[in-house]
Amino acid sequence: MQRKGHALFRAAEGLFLLGVAFLIIRQNTYPFPLKRASDILLLSALLAVAGFVLLKKDFGFIKAPLTKKVVFWLALIFAGLGIAPLSRYIFDGTSLTPAGILEIGRFVEVTAILLLVGFFEYTTPGFYKKIVIAQLST
Repeated sequence: MQRKGHALFRAAEGLFLLGVAFLIIRQNTYPFPLKRASDILLLSALLAVAGFVLLKKDFGFIKAPLTKKVVFWLALIFAGLGIAPLSRYIFDGTSLTPAGILEIGRFVEVTAILLLVGFFEYTTPGFYKKIVIAQLST
């Protein structure tokens, strides 16, 4: 399947690399749109990848880790990370505050970044080199 020539794939790749480059900008001295540019770019890249996968109906990037039993261990890690805050809410009676919602959002963002890195590395071997260059460029 041709991936590199597909416009949606190329857009997702570019948005992801821009999002990685803008991850460095987190200080409160920057204007709000610039400070949150990485979040918007990474979400756009995730939506573009989802559109690409659904249009091409190519789920090989999911099937490959299934054969290596990687998904089980990832699920175990994410279950542990999910159970820890849930137990705090249930047993300690801690309420969900805006800071807690922000933590959940950060967890979802990191999960999306990991999925995107896995997808791009599966479709374009050696993609991690582009990620390193994008991060070091900032």
